[in-house]
Amino acid sequence: MCRVFFILVLLLAAQCVRAEQAVGLRSHILLASPAMEISELDSSWQNPSSGSSAQARASIETYFKVNNRLELGIEKRWHYLLKFSEDTAEFYSRLENNAVANGQYDLSLSINAATSEGFFAQYFIPLSSGIDFWIKAHVLKGGRVQKGELSGKGQVNDSSLSYDWQLDYAYDENRIFESPRKSASAWGYSFDLAMKAKLSDEQRLSVSLEDLMYTLHWDELDQDKGCLNRPLTPDCSVYTSRSTYTQRFPVFAKLQWAYDFEAVSATLEAQAWQRYRALLVGVDYQSMQVEVDAINEMI
Repeated sequence: MCRVFFILVLLLAAQCVRAEQAVGLRSHILLASPAMEISELDSSWQNPSSGSSAQARASIETYFKVNNRLELGIEKRWHYLLKFSEDTAEFYSRLENNAVANGQYDLSLSINAATSEGFFAQYFIPLSSGIDFWIKAHVLKGGRVQKGELSGKGQVNDSSLSYDWQLDYAYDENRIFESPRKSASAWGYSFDLAMKAKLSDEQRLSVSLEDLMYTLHWDELDQDKGCLNRPLTPDCSVYTSRSTYTQRFPVFAKLQWAYDFEAVSATLEAQAWQRYRALLVGVDYQSMQVEVDAINEMI
C-alpha cells in the first residue's frame, strides 16, 4: 500500500504548477552507543566498555508538499533501545568467549526495538508574526519487534558456572533460544509537535517533541515468561504464549537557541531521549554547520 501511495505522490507532483508544491526525500539518524559500536550489538560483546546503554533511531521519508501549510508522505522507521548493567555486559561477554572470572554478577538487561512504516501528515500553523507551530501525525504498521526484560544473578566459581534469570520477553524472532522468525503485524500511531519563536531580530528559539504517544499494538505476538537457570531445576521453566501486545517508545525532545550575526549563526541545542543526553554548541555559515557535543565529546 505504501508503494501505491508513493506512486500517487509522484503522479500528483508531476501535475504541480504552483511554486509552493514539491516532492522531497529526507532522513534522520541518531546512533548513541557508549558501550560498544553499533555494528557489534549482535556479536559476542568481546570488548564492552564502561557504558550501560545503546540507542538508535532512524527514519526515511518521501513527502509531498501540498501547499505552504500541508505536507503528506510515507516513511520507514527504526527504533532500538538497549539498557544493561555493567555486570551483565561483562558476564555475557566472557561467557560467550569462555573466560568468565570468579565472582557473583548482578544481571539486568532490557530491550525495546521495532521497525515500522506508514503515512504521515504535517500541518503548519502560524500563531503570530513571531511564533510558528507544527503538528505531525503518523499512522504506522509494525514490521519487526524485540521487547523484553531479563534480571537475576550469575555466579562463577572456578570451572563451575550458574545463573538464575527472570524473563519477560515479546518478539517476532527469539534471540535467546535462536528460534526462527514468525510473522507479526501491528498498527500504531505517534505525533510530533514543534514550535519556533523569534525572540528578537537576532535571537530565535525552537522546541520540538517527537514520538509523542508512539504506540504499536501487535496482533498474536509470541511472548516468553518465567525463569532460566543453570544447573536446571524442576521449579524453573519458561512458558510461551501467543497473544496481543502493546509496545511504547519514549519521546525525543529538542530545545535550540540561535543567535544571528551578520553572516554567521551561533546555536546551542539540548537533546534528550531516554538515557541519551546531548548538549550541542554549533556555528552555521552559508548553509554549512559544525557542532560540538559537550556531553558526549563528539564533533
